[in-house]
Amino acid sequence: MVNNGLARFRLALESVTAQWFGDVVRVSLHSGTFGLDEIQRYGAKAPAIVLTINGDESCRRGGVLQIELMIAAFIITTDRNDAKRDASLLPIYERLLWLVHTTYWGFDNDPVVGVKTATKVKSRNMYDSGLDENRLALWGVQWEQLVTVTGVENYDSLDDFRRLVLDYDNMAPVDGQIVELPQ
Repeated sequence: MVNNGLARFRLALESVTAQWFGDVVRVSLHSGTFGLDEIQRYGAKAPAIVLTINGDESCRRGGVLQIELMIAAFIITTDRNDAKRDASLLPIYERLLWLVHTTYWGFDNDPVVGVKTATKVKSRNMYDSGLDENRLALWGVQWEQLVTVTGVENYDSLDDFRRLVLDYDNMAPVDGQIVELPQ
């Protein structure tokens, strides 16, 4: 019983961040880690914020999936006529910190997806000579955020067969794996 809660959350990261920054900062989602060539590509349209979900720890409690997401935002700036890259990055960085610490990404009263306050927020200046040669600045902001996704109402009240089917759907075996069903 998948309801696309994580896909909705990922898209909300992008849309809410874009709303906060308007046309001043280009906001994009990225599938994972990236290298200098991609940073240069984003830097060509700087200032930019690149968002990614790096991993998670999850568990299920009844009909609720609890997912502690590890999220990162990368701020990329370049030298402009009116400001140096490091100076132009700081107001974006500060505004992003406010967003991370205060928002629930539009899921404040959602009946299916719940979002808790961000925790373990850390930031790092990711300056190196390769970025400097390309006249780019890069800061990373990383945080964890608990997202809950409701899949089944009143999971514990379902009869044993229906619970078995739901459990099996959520843990489909790898080809050739033997599955032993409870007797």
